[in-house]
Formats: sequence, structure tokens, C-alpha cells
Amino acid sequence: MSLKTRFLLIAAAIVTTASLASWAVLPQITGRIAENWAQRMAELQVRHDSARLLQLVEREMALARQLADSPLMQQWMNSTQREALEAQMLEELERYRRNFRDGSYFVARLDDGAYYYDSADSAQETLRYHLVADTQRDAWFYSQIQQQQELRVGVNFDETVGTTKLWINALVRTEQGIAGVVGTGLELQKLLRDIVDTDHPAVTTLFVNREGAIQLHRDPDIIDYASVVRHEGMQHTLDLLFTDADDRQRIRQMMNTLVKPSSDATKVLSARVQFDEQRHLAGITYLPSIDWFEITLINTGELIPADSFRPLMLALGIVLLLTLWLMQQTLQRLIFHPLHTLDAAMYRVRNGEPLAGSLPARQNEIGSLIQHFEHMAHAVQDNTRQLENMVEQRTETLQRLARIDPLTELHNRIGLHERMVEEYARSNRQGTRFGLLWLAIDDFQALPQSGLGHARLQIEMAHQLRRNVRPYDMVGYWAAGEFLLVIAACEHADLGKIAERLHHAIMSSMSLPLTLSIGACMVDQGEHLEHSLARTEQALEQARQLGGNCVYLQEN
Repeated sequence: MSLKTRFLLIAAAIVTTASLASWAVLPQITGRIAENWAQRMAELQVRHDSARLLQLVEREMALARQLADSPLMQQWMNSTQREALEAQMLEELERYRRNFRDGSYFVARLDDGAYYYDSADSAQETLRYHLVADTQRDAWFYSQIQQQQELRVGVNFDETVGTTKLWINALVRTEQGIAGVVGTGLELQKLLRDIVDTDHPAVTTLFVNREGAIQLHRDPDIIDYASVVRHEGMQHTLDLLFTDADDRQRIRQMMNTLVKPSSDATKVLSARVQFDEQRHLAGITYLPSIDWFEITLINTGELIPADSFRPLMLALGIVLLLTLWLMQQTLQRLIFHPLHTLDAAMYRVRNGEPLAGSLPARQNEIGSLIQHFEHMAHAVQDNTRQLENMVEQRTETLQRLARIDPLTELHNRIGLHERMVEEYARSNRQGTRFGLLWLAIDDFQALPQSGLGHARLQIEMAHQLRRNVRPYDMVGYWAAGEFLLVIAACEHADLGKIAERLHHAIMSSMSLPLTLSIGACMVDQGEHLEHSLARTEQALEQARQLGGNCVYLQEN
């Protein structure tokens, strides 16, 4: 028997053995590849859908919170000023309505139960009806008041205005306490089309609240409307989707893990579950800003069918029949090296690293797969960069809204407290002292000004204060007609001079006739800031008791 024949027989035996072995392990290989691919796709899909929903909802939440904190809203909720401010309030509500994405708003007052609603296509009066306690229709309002939830997001059908929306509610707090609820909504059907409905039949996306009640799903019939007021046992929960008790327990365990304080807010957990009588991969993440979970279910059998790998295995057998050497070279060039490069590229993308140059292109199935992956990876990275930029911009905006008073553009109490903590730490390190000045316009509420007049007066005061303080001192807005200054690196005598100079400069520069009282106090090392603020407020009261329009410097 010739060497050629032996080689061909050996090659045929190798090819046959390799083909049979490959055919036997094909289900395991394809299953593992499908599993890994589905897991990565589930993570990307979860992050993508969550970001799209938060992009819509968080903007509306910020606007609703801004409306609730509006000075005009605060005054209008006060029954003694309501009629005088009615027209101004309706004008401001109209401005907010045009800014809301849905073009609608609602306002509900606690004292008289008045419910206002307006939208772009509404021709009715904005005052629709009056809320009634102990009724199912208005339970959403009184439950939020009772639970004192600052912000609430939920799906509900408003039978009075005849619309189903994802409602975003914000509490209105005044000096007297909770005065009502304001907010807006996002039309449910459009939200489902934009966020939940996916182009791939193998992917199912849904959102649930902390109790597992379904909030968004492609099938509106299983959404749990008005979850916050429905009794336990009547809600449409995850139990409708997962019939297996172990699967339900597994999903609940992942939810409990994600809401733990120590858990990463961007973490995505996954597990195998039974859904629609087929095995699916479930990916889940927590959205703390709305207290919801996003769940993506992927049917790996439909996503990557095992039969799609069989032509590749047949092609491999044909190559082995030609020659072992050519097989090794061909596989190395056409399969193993591109797969290694693709695996390395997938590893880099999974770790958030950019692709290193272009991936090798081949005119075969693997080459097509590489090209699709490269396009997908670039698209994912571009979307990730855009989302990161949007999140960074939104974070900066929220940080500014949390620390800056929108009327005077001065630091509010939060910003002032942070600066006082910094100055307190710096003075302790350097062995220096700093002072506090509490300025108040005398009889501010009694001044013959309208609400907008008071606003202009406080804006002018803020402008004058910024002009007349040192660059390294801080000016902050404390309350109506009251401002707080942090005077860095000064002594007791210097603080009194600064206060007198500031009083003279403001009184000589204001365009409106008014008087100004100032309380001054040095902050001692080791003293609690709350105690220092109390002593500064006492100094202000002493200035007022002396007749106002003066400076009172508290002695050490």
C-alpha cells in the first residue's frame, strides 16, 4: 500500500472521526456560544432600554420637581393669596405645559381638593373637579400625601380626563407643610412603542416596581395600573409571567440583591428561566431614580439557532479531505485567527475598551459575522459615549439645581452648608477663624410689592451682595428676604467692619426704599455649625430688636 494511499486513508479516518466528534459536540458548542452571546446581548439590551426610559422620565421628574418648588406655586398654594395670584399661576403653568414632553400638567391641592388639568388638545376649563377622600378614584393622591413621597412614578388610568399615562407626581411643600401634588404624564401607548416594543421577536422587555407589579409591557392588558393603591393579591405581578416557583424565587432574589445599598447601581444580573413554555435568559437591573426594575427576556434558541453552525462544520470536513496540511493552514488563516481576533475584540468591548483598528475581513460566514460585530461594536460604543455624555450633563444639571437657588442664582441652603463645612475644615487645619453674616430685609413680607416685585427685589439684593463681597467669600440665599454670607479668614473686629461696609454699600445702591438688618457672628474652632448658625440668627434678632436697619456683632 502506497504512502499516498495510507495518507489518504489516515486523512479520511481523521476527517471522519473529527466530523463525527464535531457533530457530537456541536450542540454543546453552539449552546455555549448562544449562551455567551445572549448574556452579552441581554446586558446591552437592558442598559439600552433603561437609558432610553430614564432619558424621558428623569427630565420630566426634574421639571415636575422644579414646578413644585416654584416660589409662585408656594405662594399660590397659600389660601390667603390664591385669588390674587390665580392669573399669574395659570400663566406659569402654561409655560411648564409647553416644556413638558406630553404637553400636559396637573395640579391637586390638599386644602380644598381642587384638581387642575390641561393639555395641548384640551378645550375644557383647567379646574376639572374636586378630589374626594376615601374614594378609589382619588386614592393615588391621598396615599402619596400620607406616605410623604417626594416623587412618585406609576401607570394609571385617569377616568376624569379619560387618559392612561405614566404619571410623574411631585409633592408641593410650603412653610405650613404639604400643600398638594403637581406633575405631568407620558402617554402610555407611545411610551410602549418607543421603549418596550422591540424589533426582534426573541426579545421581551418589561419594567416592574419593587413589589414586582408590572408597570410597562408590550401587552397593555397585563400592566398593573394604579399599583400603589391596589391591594396585595389583586396586582398584576411577575407571577403572571413565570409559572415555575423556582423561577419566581430566582427573579425575586436578583431583585433583592440589586436593591441592597452595597450593590452597584449599574449592575446587570442574569439567570435561566422558563417563559412562554421555552427557556429564556433573563437580564435584570435596578433603576434607583424611579425605584423600578428593567427585565429583558431573550430566547437564545431563536436568537442563534443551532442549525446555523452546521454549514460551517460541513465546510470544515471538505477542507480536511483535501489535505491535512492545507487544512491546518486554511483553518488557521480563515477560522482560528479571525475567531481569536473576534474573541479579543469582544473581550475589549465587554470591558469597555475601544476596538484596536479594523478587524480582518473575510468573504465567508465568519467574515460576515466579524463585520456585523464590528458595526455593532462601533454602534454600541457610540451610543455608550452619547449616553455617558447625556448622563454627565444631566448629573451636572441636577447638581446645580440641588445647590443653586433658581431665582437669585445664589447657593441655596445645601450649597451653603457644603461651603461652611469646607471653610470649617480649612480654618481648623490652618488655625484661622471665619465669620457668618445673616442679612434680612426688614418687614420684607409687608413691603408694598406683588409676588413678582418681591422676586425682583431679591434678585437685586443678590446682585448687590455679589458686587460688594470679596471673591473668596460666599453669598447664599437662605429664605424669603434673607441671605447668609460666609466670610473667610477674618477676625472679630474685621467681621464688624465688613458688615458695616456691606450695610452701607447696599443701602446706598438699592433702587427701592428699604432697610436692612445684619447679624454677625464668628465661628469658633471646634464649635458645631448648627450652634454657630443659631448664634448668628440670635445676632440678627438683636439687630431687629434695636429697631432694625443696623448691624449687630455678637461678642465672643
